[in-house]
Amino acid sequence: MARKTRDKDKGMKKILREMNSLENASIDAGYFRGVQSDDPTITLAEVATFNEFRLRDGVTPTWPFMRPAFDKNIAKYKRVSKELMLQLVGQRLGSLKVLRAIGALMVSDIKQEITNVRAPPNAPATKDAKGFDNPLIETGTMKNRADFRVRLK
Repeated sequence: MARKTRDKDKGMKKILREMNSLENASIDAGYFRGVQSDDPTITLAEVATFNEFRLRDGVTPTWPFMRPAFDKNIAKYKRVSKELMLQLVGQRLGSLKVLRAIGALMVSDIKQEITNVRAPPNAPATKDAKGFDNPLIETGTMKNRADFRVRLK
């Protein structure tokens, strides 16, 4: 007597779909075109770029924060990605939530790096005008407006 075999999908198709959707996905973190700074003549992306890569004019120093935020935390991103993928496989998170969690973590690290930058210090006149000496914080706009975007291709 022949027996019938039934293939019961207990979620594997969904897991594979979620994992496949990550194949060409990307996360961009930082500042995006068109987002204004406090100065209406310059965007936050331009302010961030200026601080990160400033041309050496002999007067104003460079205060990189984007690259160090990523470089200092790459091991953490790998570890958290693995943990989140386990949650995806366990069907506790979808692929978009995984990507958003990583993006939020990257933004948090950018903000922390902005807070941590202390050297080179502000010029004495700048420090006096601001009332404190954090080179990358004046109004808090740049720190507060760091963002991320998920791109699914």
